Amino acid sequence: MQRLTYVLLATSALALLAGCNDFKMPLGDKKADTAVQSPADPAALEAAARLKAEGKLKEAANAYSQIVARDPKSVPASLELAILHRKLGEPEKSLALLRAIQSQASDNPQVLAQLGYTLVDLNEPRAAIDIFDQLMAIKNNYPDAYNGKGVAFDHLGNHAVAQDLYRHALMLSPGAPHIQNNLAMSLIMDGKAKEAITFLEPIYEQDKNNKIIRHNLAMAYGITGNDKKAMELNLTDLNKEQAEENLRYYKEFARRQKLVAKNNATIKDTLKPEPMPAPVEAAATPAPVPATAEAAPAAVVAAPEPQPPADTAAKAQEISPAAGTPIAPEEKSFLDEMLTPQYAYPAGKR
Repeated sequence: MQRLTYVLLATSALALLAGCNDFKMPLGDKKADTAVQSPADPAALEAAARLKAEGKLKEAANAYSQIVARDPKSVPASLELAILHRKLGEPEKSLALLRAIQSQASDNPQVLAQLGYTLVDLNEPRAAIDIFDQLMAIKNNYPDAYNGKGVAFDHLGNHAVAQDLYRHALMLSPGAPHIQNNLAMSLIMDGKAKEAITFLEPIYEQDKNNKIIRHNLAMAYGITGNDKKAMELNLTDLNKEQAEENLRYYKEFARRQKLVAKNNATIKDTLKPEPMPAPVEAAATPAPVPATAEAAPAAVVAAPEPQPPADTAAKAQEISPAAGTPIAPEEKSFLDEMLTPQYAYPAGKR
């Protein structure tokens, strides 16, 4: 089991880093997206941006760091540096920088969105939801406020709410590939891989170089039993041994997901209210007591209250308050252990 997880995690990390810049930022209100900022050296900003575009992330981070050191009030440079910290696996540095930017640009949608994404990376989805709510209050038609909030709810296990948020984001930004990808990923997590394929196939046809979409589509094919297509996609990035390892992973994931669904159904049946007991018919009138005997009054015994099964209360506590879906104890950690969601963010925002 550990071996399966290791191979998938290794290939997933590659896909996530390589695919981020392939997603385009949805169109929005450019005026509203522009933060109040201190002017920075345009040539220095251009040089740093060029390094980032070439994939030289450490060099780009150093370049932006120098700009921020010279001009701490440069919101664009600070924001780009925060993004690069996240890409380089340094979300704590990103968070510290974004908190500092907030004092200058508290109502900047891009700063709030990036802060929300960083909190998700730090496994603080509830705090991220609060940030995305702030963003919606400032700009309620900002697609990535709903997209980011959807990712946060997916991390909490509440896939139904997440999917509603992604669909709303798609209404605001129709066809946005990063949002469609996230909706598909949520559907996979929710046991709806066939539906996920209907979202992934068209966006993969539009951009066959996107490794995130390819990874998720291969997973959806593998979970639904289409080993041939899953193998073809895996071989684009992996050798045969790694691709076969992923196929085994998909089968194990599908098996465990079915087991979780079966256990959940069993728990739901257990939690159904017990049927009311049938009414007790009145006892027949007793025969008259002979006059020579004292009749002792009969003791009245209350009928016992019907009791639920002994383990019902314990099972009731196993229902996830966030997802509203009961999870069997032995399967609780499976999804976290086995699946690395390949959520996508707009270009430059992940």
